[in-house]
Amino acid sequence: MTAEVIGEISNHTEKPVVTSFMGGKRIEASLKVMCQRKVPNYSFPEKAISAVEAMHKYTLWRKKPIPEIKRIPVQREEVVSVFKKVRPAQRQSLGEDEAKQVID
Repeated sequence: MTAEVIGEISNHTEKPVVTSFMGGKRIEASLKVMCQRKVPNYSFPEKAISAVEAMHKYTLWRKKPIPEIKRIPVQREEVVSVFKKVRPAQRQSLGEDEAKQVID
């Protein structure tokens, strides 16, 4: 059975394996095998390709170097003071003057 061969191959490779078996009730046994072997099956080839593309994009993102986070010196007391004024109003953002107080 093709599904068993694909399942076996997927156990011996580091590469992702996805399938796109179509056929309704005629492929139920194959889908069961794929599920047991943890090989995803997509109803349409376009969905399988989209999944592989997403895995590839994720891999590229993971390989990017972690950016250095620059620390901005702030006047802690000033920041606390500004936020104490803003919190009671339940605002989600600072106004321009308040922002300048925080970063100056």
